[in-house]
Amino acid sequence: MFNLGALRKNGWLVLPFLVAIALRGYQLGAGGLGDPTAAGTVRSMLHSWSNFFFVAWDPAGTYMHDKPPLALWLQAASAYLLGYHGFALALPQALAGLGIIAFSFRLVSLLHDRTQALITAWLLASLPLTVLVERSNKQDAILALCMVACVSFLAEAMRTRKVRYLLLAAAAFGGGFNVKGLAIGMIVPAAGVLLWHEGSWRALRRWPGLLAAAALAAVLSLAWLVVVDLTPPDQRPWVMNSDHNRILDLTLQHNGVARLSAGEGFNPARHLQSAPPGHVPLGLLYGGARGATRILGEFPGGLLAMTWPLFGAGLLLFLLDLFRTSHRPASLTWLLWLLAGWLAFSFSRLGSPHYLELFAVPWAVTTAYGGSAALHPSSPRRTLGLVALATTAIHALVAYHGIASVGPLIAAATAGALLLLAYRLRAPNPRATLAALGCLAVIPVGLSMASIRMNPTEGSIPGASFLAVKWAAEGRPLSEHPPGGDMVNGKIGDMEAGLAYVRERVGPDARYLVAVQNFTVGSAIIAHHDRSVLAVRNEFRNRNELTGEAARRLIQEGNLRYFLIPRAYLGKIDPALNALLADGREVAEEAGYAPGSGWMLIDARP
Repeated sequence: MFNLGALRKNGWLVLPFLVAIALRGYQLGAGGLGDPTAAGTVRSMLHSWSNFFFVAWDPAGTYMHDKPPLALWLQAASAYLLGYHGFALALPQALAGLGIIAFSFRLVSLLHDRTQALITAWLLASLPLTVLVERSNKQDAILALCMVACVSFLAEAMRTRKVRYLLLAAAAFGGGFNVKGLAIGMIVPAAGVLLWHEGSWRALRRWPGLLAAAALAAVLSLAWLVVVDLTPPDQRPWVMNSDHNRILDLTLQHNGVARLSAGEGFNPARHLQSAPPGHVPLGLLYGGARGATRILGEFPGGLLAMTWPLFGAGLLLFLLDLFRTSHRPASLTWLLWLLAGWLAFSFSRLGSPHYLELFAVPWAVTTAYGGSAALHPSSPRRTLGLVALATTAIHALVAYHGIASVGPLIAAATAGALLLLAYRLRAPNPRATLAALGCLAVIPVGLSMASIRMNPTEGSIPGASFLAVKWAAEGRPLSEHPPGGDMVNGKIGDMEAGLAYVRERVGPDARYLVAVQNFTVGSAIIAHHDRSVLAVRNEFRNRNELTGEAARRLIQEGNLRYFLIPRAYLGKIDPALNALLADGREVAEEAGYAPGSGWMLIDARP
């Protein structure tokens, strides 16, 4: 599909690619390990082939990570070859971002034209959303690559009538399932449109080919799942967040229908007000209240806010194109992908910014359609495009001029765009429109670079640094830490004193270094200290994870001794465990904690 001749023919893709490489490569992985859950899992996977295959959450292989393995396998391979550090963990996602741009350029060229494909490529290369997510160790960039590759191969199959592209599309679909399970289903409506409208059933006579592709997709999607579920439970880790210790249960329940339930796990809507001084409310970082308008909120919708005028114009044009037979398949493809992504983002319990990555391609295509309309020969479409460009420039000037590091650049770019558009209204010169587009193209690059400079490596919430940049420009106070606090950014923080105390007293033969409040905290300890820990509570499901009976047995076996948890957790944990801790010896002050620190370090050894 992509060969040297095609690259020469599509040579204008070089500029967005260079920008994408620069934005994703600049200080990649500097200063941190990223999301602690993924980073800790990768470190555990490097301990043995069994840990690698089963995606063990901790070095002892107690739990299995609650996502399919493909993205974590890639990160582990990178860490094995390059060493365990932030760059190696983020590199697969950065490379996936480049692949997304290449496949999107090809797909849009097939369904539309190269002008729109080039604008799409530039948006994907430079928007803060895509840049910051693809610089992280979150798996969503790998899934987004599988999505756009699947649709692109499918479009190529419709164009060439060759079954091998159907098989490649099936392979990409299976790969996506092995990144985040049912989330790959987001592209099914768009893929169905391409199959139906392009007449594949008749032109290819390909029932055998379609059945072969479906079979390949099913085998690749389910093979690992079946192997894990058929492995005796005592020969593999426990499947995290599964009631029945089965991957199928995890896929359908916790990573499936439970995502749409408000009754299990962290609910962002309940955490929108209270926050430590100088910190962003944690509920805001996870999208706030769910609903149809979630994407209009300050975060993570703000990562796409600068595109709204052009996106609105493109969306209107796609809807109008539904009445034009020749344009209907392409319009339906993007609209259905957008609709599926918007529904999943809006009504999932969590609205994290990396979820937006899964429909960033159709979003960029729709935005590019609105921008390219300014070059359309039809007067009504051209007028709509020019108005959208002018509105985008004004919005950018108002919203981002106060950002110290890039404010002057944004002001100059928007002023230049507005002057060129004013000139374009007086003289029918498309070069002025192209120049205005070029001026506006500088803005997302500047916003992305400002975010990277503030925090090159983010944690559980890629994109939070953009919010910090915006708040700083508005004079809203922030602490010395980026938004969300230490743990959200994958760091140990003030737990380090307690961990240093414990490490001096717990030998390497003990199975667990310490028990801590939840899995996220435990992941950060595994990532930084390479020792197994236990979680007292499961924050993903809002329930107790470690019972008093299990803790007592581990203590008697010599596999657990210390508990390091906030005092506020005493009212949340298992009552039997609470009683066990009450019988232990408090050593927090010995470890260096002040009496009012809020931390409790208990030596539970009899």
